[in-house]
Amino acid sequence: MDTVDADDRPDITLGELLSRRARRTPPSRLVIDVAGGLSIAAVAVWARPGGWGVPLSAGLCLLSYGVWATAERRLLASPWQLTQLVERAWRAGHAAAAVLGVASFLLLLLSLLSVGLGRWKS
Repeated sequence: MDTVDADDRPDITLGELLSRRARRTPPSRLVIDVAGGLSIAAVAVWARPGGWGVPLSAGLCLLSYGVWATAERRLLASPWQLTQLVERAWRAGHAAAAVLGVASFLLLLLSLLSVGLGRWKS
């Protein structure tokens, strides 16, 4: 009898997929995601190479996923053990990371398009 993995379902949403991935990812990997994303974004802002929007937005994507996944794991693991203030703080961080992640992904797409098209002279 074949078992179907939940990730192979055709109707799975992006949120469900990311949530499952966040639960399976070890916390040490999430720390690497946060630190790596922050480092990439900081170096991109500091050095400002040509097309620096691409590494900046990619670093912010990685950073926001690490923060979002950490908050997701914290909120799913023990919601009854958190005080109301701490739970609200985790939920605010979760929402802020989601908004930053979507915005940085859109910036990444537009930055790649900008680099690909180059300058237009009229």
